[in-house]
Amino acid sequence: MKKPTLAVAVITFLIAVQAPFTGHRSSAAPNTGIEIKIPFDKLGHFVLLKAKINGSQKTYNFIVDTGAITIIDKDLANELGLKKRGPMAKISTLEVAGYQMENVFCYTGFDLTLFKRLGTPIHGIIGSNLLDRYSATFDFKSRLLVLSTHASTRSLPKGAIVIPFRDHPMNKSPIVKLRINGSSLEGMIDTGQPFPLVLPIEDFEKYKDGGLSAVIRSKGVMVKWPMTKPDHNYMARLKSIKLGSLAAKDIACVFGELPPLLSMPLIGMDLLTQYRVTIDYLRHEIVMVAYSDAHIRDNYYSTGLNINMSKGDSTFVEGVWEGSAADMAGIRAGDVIIAFNNRKATAADLPELLDLMRNDDVKSIEFEVMNANGTKRVRVNKTMLLK
Repeated sequence: MKKPTLAVAVITFLIAVQAPFTGHRSSAAPNTGIEIKIPFDKLGHFVLLKAKINGSQKTYNFIVDTGAITIIDKDLANELGLKKRGPMAKISTLEVAGYQMENVFCYTGFDLTLFKRLGTPIHGIIGSNLLDRYSATFDFKSRLLVLSTHASTRSLPKGAIVIPFRDHPMNKSPIVKLRINGSSLEGMIDTGQPFPLVLPIEDFEKYKDGGLSAVIRSKGVMVKWPMTKPDHNYMARLKSIKLGSLAAKDIACVFGELPPLLSMPLIGMDLLTQYRVTIDYLRHEIVMVAYSDAHIRDNYYSTGLNINMSKGDSTFVEGVWEGSAADMAGIRAGDVIIAFNNRKATAADLPELLDLMRNDDVKSIEFEVMNANGTKRVRVNKTMLLK
């Protein structure tokens, strides 16, 4: 059995000792509750909010991640002179869309440079241990996050899926009961991961016989989590999943190495974004209403590449899906991307390359790659990953 790392153990302790939080809007009367509508941007699959810290003129970028705790960049915490206790910093007021959340305690020990390849500086993460003050509705179509404390009344839309949840003891993330291939277990609602479902890689053999189809393995790493050191992933179609009254078959899932205390099924954005999702932390229930064009992914139209940025700001291939267009073109993990579509692959251009790779309307990308055997130009025509 894997032992929790020190960092995870410290985070668990710190969450346990945090004081209760409060928030207010100056125009709101006492005890009337609030409802604040916050427009958000999408950065890749991430929900991105602009926030002011302690009345600052400058706004800062925060990702909303229901699978995480609340985090602030350590250097920024020092720059702003935030009060600190061990690895925790205190924000007196975090202001979003004119609404102030008070006494926000943030972990400072997380390396936010992992978001560097997205091209937008990330200053922090708003996690479930802050969201749990509210009922939080994610309207992905309108790009609107609605935070409410109106816990006394509600009306359920027709066709709503209602799912009770409990708090994860480490980060207060919503933990729901679900059935995968007929077996009952628990999973986490995680707006920080892009796939419909991620499963712990140590469970791969359990699912492989009869529960998966179109299995592919990666050469190198396609997705990884902090405090893990994977060397490969798997992608496949899962036979069935049931979440409340939501039932789906043959959805795409990925297997990855997960941090020990978070090693459970992670329900992610390619499933969640097909619904207007309310995570009511006050009632401990989730309400999901399907959009008219809802479709949970069963495949990916892709080059089959995972591209990242080295510490020296070079663009390199971190992983390739087996049998993908990139694999057939001879691109390998460790290759350096020198150029794409006749443009230099600089750190500043990497976000555009990632957008091209994600965009299903883009059919092919030309790469110039370098490895120990020299350089070559290859055109990679996207194909469906799962055959």
